[in-house]
Amino acid sequence: MAEAVIDVMSQRIKDDDVAGAFAALTHACFATTSAERVERSLARRSRVPGRALISDLLADRRTGACSVLERGYLHRVERPHGLPRGSRQRSSTATGQRTDQDVRYEQYGVVVELDGRAIHDNPQAWDVDARRDLAELATTDAVTARVTYGLVFGGQCETAYWIGRILRRHGWRGELTRCPRCA
Repeated sequence: MAEAVIDVMSQRIKDDDVAGAFAALTHACFATTSAERVERSLARRSRVPGRALISDLLADRRTGACSVLERGYLHRVERPHGLPRGSRQRSSTATGQRTDQDVRYEQYGVVVELDGRAIHDNPQAWDVDARRDLAELATTDAVTARVTYGLVFGGQCETAYWIGRILRRHGWRGELTRCPRCA
């Protein structure tokens, strides 16, 4: 299976579809294989078109980016704007059940939940998320910012500004940097 994932990723990269390559990787990691198996398979193969980018995508998956939206936040919001490095897929039991937080800036008590359509496409999903946010606020001092696809792929500079402001209100002393897209 890991070999097939590499082939699909390689073809998508060849077709200039990096998001599709990452989506194939994350889907496979949830369904049938792991990033580690894909990495081992990649290491055994001598010639793979797009090898460097596949390695980069695997590194993003290892950091905890589990969707195209989460990778987009990492590469379009967090890194290019100098935000502190958040921990990814951190477990929380604020609701009494285990959930994973997309990005948590632990030191500042700020959580960024990335709401893509795959999971957040109906009112019941919104209620689950709102309940989780309320439980988190009731049991910890953490605040949750919900970020959508359009805020990452289109409004990334403004999103970085707002996340930076939230983090500063919670003790971050860093400075935002301007990316090439910033107006």
